[in-house]
Amino acid sequence: MASQSANLAPAAKLALEDGTVFTGTAFGATAEVDGEVCFNTSMTVIKKF
Repeated sequence: MASQSANLAPAAKLALEDGTVFTGTAFGATAEVDGEVCFNTSMTVIKKF
């Protein structure tokens, strides 16, 4: 039987071009990769009068 690591979600870091680093939990690829990240920070407020 194959051995499994007890740490199924290893720590990961997201490093931005400006030097900002975010630490979190890895998912998906288990190798060093690069790509794009898209954030949508818009909020909609509907006021009823």
